[in-house]
Amino acid sequence: MSKTKDALVKSDKKVLLQHIEATLQSSFTNLKETFGEKKFNRRIRKASKLLAAGAARKIAKANKVKEVAVAAS
Repeated sequence: MSKTKDALVKSDKKVLLQHIEATLQSSFTNLKETFGEKKFNRRIRKASKLLAAGAARKIAKANKVKEVAVAAS
């Protein structure tokens, strides 16, 4: 294996996306039988992307505000 593959670390947004996906899947197991495996996974993926996108913007904005505050000090 190359060293670059070992050094890769997932971003906070991707980790957050995986946590949201896992939580939604465990919460809505009864809908899996209703929609079917493929449609259920697609809907979970879309919902987790929407939720993670909103959270990532808030995290990025908070970090930017902190940087500006530190730079002003």
